[in-house]
Amino acid sequence: MLQNFYKKTQLSEYITWLLYCIAFLLPFAVEITTVLIYIAAGLALYERIKRKKIFASLCKHNYLFWAWAVIAGLSVVKSVNVSASFYNYQVLITQYLSVYFLGYFYIDNKDKLKKLFLCFGAATVLVSSYGIFQYIQGISLMERLEWIDVEQFPELKTRVFSTLSNPNILAAYLCMSICLSIGLILNRPTKMREKMFLYLSILLSLICLLLTFSRGAWLSLFVVIVILGMLINKRILIVFLVLTAIGTFFMQDLIVDRLMSVLNPTDTSSSLRIAFWESTVAMIIDNPLLGVGWAGYQYAYPEYDFFINDSNVVIYHAHNMYLNMPGEIGITGGLIYIAMFFYLIKILHEKYTVLSRDKGYFLSVISCTFVLLLIGITDYPLFNLQISSIFWLISGSSLAALTRT
Repeated sequence: MLQNFYKKTQLSEYITWLLYCIAFLLPFAVEITTVLIYIAAGLALYERIKRKKIFASLCKHNYLFWAWAVIAGLSVVKSVNVSASFYNYQVLITQYLSVYFLGYFYIDNKDKLKKLFLCFGAATVLVSSYGIFQYIQGISLMERLEWIDVEQFPELKTRVFSTLSNPNILAAYLCMSICLSIGLILNRPTKMREKMFLYLSILLSLICLLLTFSRGAWLSLFVVIVILGMLINKRILIVFLVLTAIGTFFMQDLIVDRLMSVLNPTDTSSSLRIAFWESTVAMIIDNPLLGVGWAGYQYAYPEYDFFINDSNVVIYHAHNMYLNMPGEIGITGGLIYIAMFFYLIKILHEKYTVLSRDKGYFLSVISCTFVLLLIGITDYPLFNLQISSIFWLISGSSLAALTRT
C-alpha cells in the first residue's frame, strides 16, 4: 500500500484530488484548506524532486508571479510593523504560491479543469443557499453598520454574507462562480444532470448576488455579461436580463436606490472610497519604490488619514486594487501584479481565437479575470485570503490545462 502511494502516478492523483477538495472547501473553512494546501505542496515537492522536474515547463506568467512575490517580500522592511507584515506575508504568499503552482503542475488538462470548476460550482450552490437563508431569516445589520449607510438606505436591513467575511467578498466570489459556470454551459455539456446543475448554480448565485446589495459587483458582472452576450451568445444576455428583471421587480426600490447611489457624492460609502484613494496616492508618492510594506496599509494609513480621524478605526486596504498594491509594495510591484491579470487574458485570448471547440473554458477564465479587474476599481476583494486563493488556483490551472494542451 505504501509503495503504491509513493508511485509518481498515484501521488499525482492524490495531489489532484486534494486540489478538488481545496476548491470545494475554500469558501467554508480557511483553517482546513490551509492544512490541505501545505500537505499538497509538500507531496508535490517530493514528487517533483523524485522526477527531477522541479522547474520544468514554466511560462512567462509564472515568472511574473515569482517577481511579484519577491518584490512583495522585499517591501516588508518598509512596513511600520515589520513583524506583523512579515507574518502576513509568509502566511499568504506561501499559500498563493502553492495553489498557483499546484494548479499549474497538476490540473494539466481540460477534464481536470472541468472537475475543478464543478467543485467550485458545488460549493457555490451551498454558499448561495445559505446566503438566501440568511436573508429569509433576516440577519440584522445593526451590529455591522460599516456595511451600510443607514441614513441613505433606511429600508435596507439585511445584506447577506453567507460563509464569507462580508457582503462585498461574497459578491466577488459569486461573480467568479457565475463566470465559470457560464463558460461550462457554453461548452454545451451533453449530460442533462450537469447542465441542470450549472443552471441551478447560476440561478442561486444571481439571487444571492442581488441580496448582497454590492453595487460594484452588480455593475461589473453586468458589463461582463453584456460583452459575452453581444460577442459570443445573445442567449446569455437574454437569460441574464430576464433573471435580473425578475429580481428587480420583487425588490425594485432597494435595488434602484442602491444603483442610483453610485452617482450620489453624498453617499458615505462613495465619500470614504474617494478619501481612501486620495490617501493612497499620497502613500505612493512618498514611497514609490517599495510602498509602505506588504500588508502595511493598515499601519501606514493613520499618517495619511484626513477623513476619518479616529485611531480606533482600522482601515485594512484602499478599496481599489490598482492603488492598493502599488501603495503597499511600490509602483514596480503593483504594475507586475496588474500585468499578471491582463497577461493571463492575453494568453487565453490568443489560444481562444485559433480553436474551434471547448471555447467555453477560455471564456470562463477570461470573464472571471475581467470581472475581478472591474470590481477592483471600487473594491479590493483579493485582499481576502479565500478569494485570492481561488483566483490563483484558477489562474495556474487554466494556464496549464488550456495553453499547454
